[in-house]
Amino acid sequence: MFDELMMRVDRMRSDIAGKPDFRWGIVTAVSPLAIRLDGDTEPLAGVPSSLSWKLLVGDRVYVSVQNRRATIVGSANGGLVSKEQKTLWSGVYYMLDTHSANLNERVSEQLNGIVLAWSRYVPGDKQYNDNWTYFFVPKAHIGVSGAGGLPMLMPNAATAANPEMVVKYVYVEDTVIKGHSINATAPRNTRALRYVFGV
Repeated sequence: MFDELMMRVDRMRSDIAGKPDFRWGIVTAVSPLAIRLDGDTEPLAGVPSSLSWKLLVGDRVYVSVQNRRATIVGSANGGLVSKEQKTLWSGVYYMLDTHSANLNERVSEQLNGIVLAWSRYVPGDKQYNDNWTYFFVPKAHIGVSGAGGLPMLMPNAATAANPEMVVKYVYVEDTVIKGHSINATAPRNTRALRYVFGV
């Protein structure tokens, strides 16, 4: 009877030892990744694994510790929207086939993708900070085999009484956005790409 009870206790002990311990912590460095668990004074030894994307120093993270290995399983912001939305490119192009917007980070490195920001442009004059239109391109677009150009339909409300639609045509690649010669024709030349944001 006593032996059977001790066997059960041993099984329970090994079951408990194999279960993960979940704790909250904070990111103390991102390259290499380091975290400090709540209640500890020093970061954990070693580089934890992470299921969260684009962590920043100071982010609150939920950590599974099992067999002396730490894995970040979530973050307080939910990992749905990056807190850091960066400008990957800025300029003024109405995106002819000779125009290339070279991005300072890859589309595939962004949390969700990119947003292209267009504004009004008067050929022979300049760009204007009005009539803004934003287009989201998911980063999954980069992995689509044979992905062609993207038409972007936007209202040109410069004349409110008689608004017209403008279609811009661009090619989004991982490191660059390229234009098309058709964008030189009116009314397509009345909108200019101004920014590309990583989101």
